[in-house]
Amino acid sequence: MSEESYQRPLLITILGALYVIIGILAIISGYTLYATDAATLIDQGLDPDMADIAGTLGIAMMIAGIVYVIAAAGFFKGWSVMWYLGIVVMAIGAVANLYFVVIGEYFNIIIVLIDLVLLYYIFRPNVKEYFLGHA
Repeated sequence: MSEESYQRPLLITILGALYVIIGILAIISGYTLYATDAATLIDQGLDPDMADIAGTLGIAMMIAGIVYVIAAAGFFKGWSVMWYLGIVVMAIGAVANLYFVVIGEYFNIIIVLIDLVLLYYIFRPNVKEYFLGHA
């Protein structure tokens, strides 16, 4: 990293903080799901087939939580890979949610708009410089 200082854009800071929160919640939820006995889940009304795979889903949630925390670190530190990953994730999210709008889930238009705004934002010169200027 060069001597030059790059100021982190505000929205990137907010996204990083949200990713930390989401990551921690996913880890806690995943552990809870993993540690809960299948019989207890069935007693609470969960479908028996879902209760059988609850442990696996819990592990997947914990892994996703760890990934969110790592992504947050990338946002805070300006890792260039996060800029590229952000483009891919936002583009896939916009296309996937546009599909849901087409099949009648009109609420998803809000998510499409958010993804498009974030895509626009990530291409702003100061944001691009923050991520790619660190490379």
